[in-house]
Amino acid sequence: MIASIVAVGDELLIGQVVNTNASWLGERLTALGWTVHEQRVVGDDEAQLVEVFKQVSHRSNLTVICGGLGPTHDDRTRSAIASAFDAPLVFDNETWSTIQERFARRKRQAAPTNRVQAYVPTGWRTISNAHGTAPGLSFEERHSDDSIRLLVVLPGVPFELKAMWTSVVEPHLLASIPTPAIVQKTILTAGIGESDLQVVLDGLEALVSNEVTLAFLPGTQGVRLRLTGRGESTDAAEQSVASLSAFIHSRARKFIYSEVAGDSLAAHVGRSLLHHGQTIALAESCTGGGISSALTDIPGASAYVIGAVVAYCNSVKHQFLEVNSVDLDRHGAVSEPVAIQMAQSIRRQFDTTLGLSVTGIMGPGGGTPDKPVGTIWLALAYDGGYQTKLLHLAHDRQTSKEITIAAALNLVRTYLDGLTNEVYQMSASTSRASDPNR
Repeated sequence: MIASIVAVGDELLIGQVVNTNASWLGERLTALGWTVHEQRVVGDDEAQLVEVFKQVSHRSNLTVICGGLGPTHDDRTRSAIASAFDAPLVFDNETWSTIQERFARRKRQAAPTNRVQAYVPTGWRTISNAHGTAPGLSFEERHSDDSIRLLVVLPGVPFELKAMWTSVVEPHLLASIPTPAIVQKTILTAGIGESDLQVVLDGLEALVSNEVTLAFLPGTQGVRLRLTGRGESTDAAEQSVASLSAFIHSRARKFIYSEVAGDSLAAHVGRSLLHHGQTIALAESCTGGGISSALTDIPGASAYVIGAVVAYCNSVKHQFLEVNSVDLDRHGAVSEPVAIQMAQSIRRQFDTTLGLSVTGIMGPGGGTPDKPVGTIWLALAYDGGYQTKLLHLAHDRQTSKEITIAAALNLVRTYLDGLTNEVYQMSASTSRASDPNR
């Protein structure tokens, strides 16, 4: 079953308001087994609204329109629907009474302009709105071949739209419109970019079909893989997803850190530190405390994060972290020897099992031919040794910071996972951005 989403409002087009309704609806529809064919954003121009409503509704079994149901002159969705579907507006006394009662409960009186919200296109039904004055609208058309065309119109205010969808629209869809069973699974990876992961997973094309699909969703933390299985039954959909998941694990296990949607790399590292009885201290330069912040965003982090130092200038590296001044002069602050000494010193001074350091050039200035902007050194010190990693980034300052934070956390992850060769899963969140390894 095909669904389309149309969001209405000039404020969406010019960037004053972020279109969160469309992403939320897309996620809900997909979870119900619908295939979201398109999303459109249209301004408050009635002629354009009429044209888009006609186009989209003829291509979809379900069209969800959100926005433009208010009482002001720029709310044109209602009249555009009347024109697009040859359904003249008719004043509905029951709807008007409901609107007046809502105002009365707030010790207010409905304005004359609110009367426009009581006009309903001929043949359409209203959807009650428990949180606002604008009722939604719906139209359903079933044909002899069992095909269906359903149109749903909801207010653009997010909390009103969500309440109406979950309480009225979604139950109706579940009860009256059969859709295939759908199963989704998320696999989170770190330490590898989208293109390299594609190479590692060479051959997966044979497992991808109409029954099971795979999406690569790269971000600064890593690549999120979204597996979606469809079938006549939940068991069939689960089997398709399980086969693809097993293939991914067989090829990319060392990069996988979670299979829980919404997890974060920092949460994984925190749980892994706790599991192994490890503690950590951090010496940060170019990330300015970002790694410490990511780790301490997780509740209970005090059990394993002991402390941190932001050593931004060389004098702090020398005086507080005891970095050898000769090495600072000879190799520079952005160098492997300095990163190692920072990690070893912070571990020693805070008496932790692990010491993690980062030093680099985030830019946009400060680079040299030998050490261009984006040169980053990471070091992880532990009992009996250390590991280092060199990054060469080519992003803006903020994106480079986010990638560096993820790379530092992943350095800890791979060390800890190597202790038992296990993958731990925990809850948090991920963000979407460009592929760091492209």
